[in-house]
Amino acid sequence: MPTNELGLFFETFRYQAFFNSNPEAAAKELTKDVRRTIRATLRTVDSPPPPAFLKSNESFLRAWDHIEEVNGHLILY
Repeated sequence: MPTNELGLFFETFRYQAFFNSNPEAAAKELTKDVRRTIRATLRTVDSPPPPAFLKSNESFLRAWDHIEEVNGHLILY
């Protein structure tokens, strides 16, 4: 199955289409703030990602746009 079609069947694979179709933009987004990227990606059950995480085919981190970082931790509201 082509990467661009994964999001049609699996909502949380939409970010794959973003990486596949625009790798330069993906790399720019991920390296803009590496610390924030890692903290947004590596979550625990006690600190889950926002519901929209991985569901955008235009951004990997857009779901975190409204999330603030306080004392080095990403805080969900």
